[in-house]
Amino acid sequence: MSLAACSGDAVELGNGGDDDVQSESPQNLRPARGISIAEIEVNQGTRVAIGQGGDWIAGEDRELALIGSRDTLLRVHFTVDPGWIPREIEARLLLEFADGSSQTVSSTLFVEANSVPDPLDGGFWFQLLTDAGQTQPDTKYRVELWETQDVGAELPEQVWANPVDGPQPIGFEPFALEMKVVYVPIHYLPLDKTPQLDDPTVALLIDNLYEQNPTNLILYDIREPLEYTDLIDDLASVLPLLSQAKVSDGADDNTYYHALLDVGGPTLAGRRGIANIVGPDPGEGASRVAATVFWAGDPSLAAETFTHEVGHNQGLSHVMCPRTEADGLEPDYPHLYGWIGNWGAGVHSLKVAAPDEAFDYMSYCIPSWVSD
Repeated sequence: MSLAACSGDAVELGNGGDDDVQSESPQNLRPARGISIAEIEVNQGTRVAIGQGGDWIAGEDRELALIGSRDTLLRVHFTVDPGWIPREIEARLLLEFADGSSQTVSSTLFVEANSVPDPLDGGFWFQLLTDAGQTQPDTKYRVELWETQDVGAELPEQVWANPVDGPQPIGFEPFALEMKVVYVPIHYLPLDKTPQLDDPTVALLIDNLYEQNPTNLILYDIREPLEYTDLIDDLASVLPLLSQAKVSDGADDNTYYHALLDVGGPTLAGRRGIANIVGPDPGEGASRVAATVFWAGDPSLAAETFTHEVGHNQGLSHVMCPRTEADGLEPDYPHLYGWIGNWGAGVHSLKVAAPDEAFDYMSYCIPSWVSD
């Protein structure tokens, strides 16, 4: 185990669509012409291509596995013919489930040119929600592009459906990936401050962790505050207190105990957080603790730091990026400058991260996101 101190420098539908569209096509609609599906992307934090053109990509040919029972974005990238006439196009996503039921959801977009990956509305997108039963293993999909106006009949027919031969599995795997977090507010007596963890603040923290970790469930609790009586000049002094509390509470070894401390500003002596770097041994459970400065002026800073510090508790080291210095760098990180290496997307925040503009969240550079 080592210690990492971290500085302060660093059913929803897409495109306003409608649910449960009738699967049969109205007589005045026809397959879109002059527009061609380039790629079907599934994104649970980082891009996984499941279709190219009209072809389905089987699971063994994909770069990453997809986690079942995890909220997901499905994106449709496309190109248009040189003679394209800007107009509204409807994308339909057919979902077929293992029990024989099906659902069709619809999304419309005014298409002027080729799709772009950023922003999200640069192409068609659909948000698949676990609570709506849309991310089950064995779920199949098919995407179709349809005209909404009597325009473009003279344009050539392109790849307007994927998979062209009919629905194929999205590829959700039946993984059970659970994380357990206990937030420990620190009552900092010298300033008489205790972080206020209301529902919106906790949702901000949990969503940031969920969006950037391969998990389908985060269980969390908020512990009674711990009192800290002395002036704090080093966040590391909080960790022994936290470790003692975890042992005293009888918490599971794989539970992350995380202290939140309000020192009246965004950093303490230039640091936003600190954590033990812990291996996978269950016997190291007492060391699986971390602390983050919680500044009420901008709780989003704590959310980003919290995810970074949990990464240390998972055994991750810092990632090098330009113009910053960090100790304990990961020597085998594969992407130049600490970039994330692939398109990322937040399954709840709906923000997009570019592969050569965003940096791995274990670096000190911003904007940060999870790498592939």
